[in-house]
This record gives sequence, structure tokens and C-alpha cells, in this order.
Amino acid sequence: MTLAVAHRGDPRRFRENTLPSIASALRQGADLVEIDLETTLDGHLVLLHDATLRRLWWHNGHVGNLTLAQVQAISRGRYRVPSFDQVLELAAQTRGRLMVDFGEVHIAGPAVDAVARHGVNDQILYVGGPAAMRAVRERAPEAHIGLSAGSAKEMPSADELREIGPEYVNLRWRSYDRALVERCHADGYGVSAWTVDSPRVMNRLVDMGVDMIISNRIARLIQVIAARRG
Repeated sequence: MTLAVAHRGDPRRFRENTLPSIASALRQGADLVEIDLETTLDGHLVLLHDATLRRLWWHNGHVGNLTLAQVQAISRGRYRVPSFDQVLELAAQTRGRLMVDFGEVHIAGPAVDAVARHGVNDQILYVGGPAAMRAVRERAPEAHIGLSAGSAKEMPSADELREIGPEYVNLRWRSYDRALVERCHADGYGVSAWTVDSPRVMNRLVDMGVDMIISNRIARLIQVIAARRG
């Protein structure tokens, strides 16, 4: 059964990585919601894909040079940048599952600690590159992990994979063919593909046996998967 993963929430209807966007994706039935983490100057984790606020809030400030209060003042209103704690509270209330994406090693410890504090370990799948995910594994041996790369050629060695122990391989969708999916499954790894907005590609990946598809168009993806199940 292929799982539907909402990329940064429901960004076609609400601003990405905000509480309204995440809540919308969960209401529509997303199996997981993918979110991105950055760290503020005063050590708070916030939901943000970019290092600055320029693209979505028209402010050049680098989030690492701003406090949480400053970030939320700049992004005031309905689409305020949420803290990771706020999103974990939403996950605890709704039982929604999150795919927590980050590449910086220093984020691993605070992220794992926050998840443990909210008691939602089983609802979290961490995804990122080898260094960050190794840090997660060292901090939380029981963590659910997906190992990300742009292509199959960028994946770490078999020894590194065994060391980190991911449940999923998470690659750009163009990297996959049926042979690679079958090889990943034979090696004991689930297969996750990003980022897919075309129904034609969604159907193609389901045919290959991909286990999770990440999409900006979560309603469309859910419809495709539901039709295939039917």
C-alpha cells in the first residue's frame, strides 16, 4: 500500500510549513506530513525550508540570526512561522504523523529531545542525509529514519546504511525504476519518492511498488491512491 505524504503541508491552499497548511493536509487524510526544520538564534526549532525569510515573508533576515520572537513577529498573522513544539502539539492532538526533514547535524539533538518531550516518537519519521541521520540514531536508537539523497548514485555505502539503519530510502522520483525499487525491497528498505505532482507519475510509481510518495498536491495524490486501491 502506497502512503500519501504531504510536502510541507498543503502548499497549494495554504502557505507551506505553517499550522493551517499542516492541519489541512491532515484533514484531507495525508498519511504523513513532511516538514522542514531550522534553528533560531536563541536555539528554538522552527518550521522553515529556507535559511532566510525572503521567499515567503519578503524579509532578508537569516533565521539563525533572529530569535524565535523576532521570526514570529516578522511572519505575524495567519501564516506565522510555527515552532516545532507547536507542530508537535498538533501531532499529539490529531495523532497525525510527521516526516521531519533536516540536513544539519546540530538539529538532531534538539529535534529528538522535543519529540520525546511530547511523547510522539512513533508518529515521527526523520529524513535527511547520512550525517544528520547518524546523529539521530545515536541520540535515539528507536527512531524511525529515512535516508535522503538526490539520486541512487549519492546514496551511502552498504556499511553506512547498516550503521544508520533507515527504514526508507528517500530519493528524487526520477531516480527510480522497477529494478531499483525491487533491489531496495530485497535489501529490507522501504522506498520513498519526492516530489511528485503529476497523476501520471504517481500512477507510474505505484506500479513500481514505491511505498511512499511525497507531493505538493496532497488531495490529488490521495485520489490517485484511493482509485488504485479500489
